[in-house]
Amino acid sequence: MTKAYPAKLLLFGEYSIMQAAPALALPFWAYRASWSWSATKERLASQQGLQLLLDSMAPNCCLDLQRLGQDLRAGIWLQSDIPHGYGLGSSGSLVAAVYERYARAEKARGEELILTLAQIETAFHGQSSGIDPLVSYLRKGLFWEAGQSKILEQEISLGEADRAQLFLLDTKIARQTAPLVQHYLQACAQADFPLAEQKELAQAHRLAISAYLGQEDEALAAAFREISALQHRFFQRMIPAEFKEVWQKGLAGGSYLLKLCGAGGGGFLLGYSQDWVSTQRELSAFELLPLALGQI
Repeated sequence: MTKAYPAKLLLFGEYSIMQAAPALALPFWAYRASWSWSATKERLASQQGLQLLLDSMAPNCCLDLQRLGQDLRAGIWLQSDIPHGYGLGSSGSLVAAVYERYARAEKARGEELILTLAQIETAFHGQSSGIDPLVSYLRKGLFWEAGQSKILEQEISLGEADRAQLFLLDTKIARQTAPLVQHYLQACAQADFPLAEQKELAQAHRLAISAYLGQEDEALAAAFREISALQHRFFQRMIPAEFKEVWQKGLAGGSYLLKLCGAGGGGFLLGYSQDWVSTQRELSAFELLPLALGQI
């Protein structure tokens, strides 16, 4: 069976991770990538991306670049349905696939592994923490705090389909992460930066992660509401204009709550529904993707 490399979903911790708060990233199997030799119209674009990686790496790097080049000329490509500009780790899945197939020597482990993957992604895609390719490579969840990562072995099951439900709302807007992160970092350097409120947000993310991993439905709902309210107040730049009213309606008493999923600006919004049937009715104008929590 051909190995698959899942997308990555940053469930909690966006931006707060820069304040040394914890983050939780999970493999997201709704989208995935896998190697292919089939001649299709998508092959050229994929091969161009792989060639860019090949050209970006130093000759003495950890990858067998000669073998990768030979395979590219023979027609290999990475078939992927992970959307670009959604913060789902499309480049991370590419790095994971290339490293697993073309690592020159014995593969790295532990912290060395995340550093190696980060170096590869940084070389051709820009600054990388290594989290995206690590989640795709290991196909497991990752808890991250203060520069240290912990692999999650457990499967999560929380809520019932007709009651508590996490879901994604597709904004249909592709965006670039770098400008949004740069805006946040510049705001952090200002004298009027709301540091106290950011600490509250970091604590809310911490509580949400604890509740999610502990399968505590009510605690997750409370933490999610706190995150939603604080992000609506302090992250207006990251919330697409056409979704600000929808976000506020959730806070004002709707059956759902919304938060950023990754950098924001488009892509997916992450939602928490307290009544999934009502939420589907209230958000019927949008494409919703319910998350089967045990199989994200």
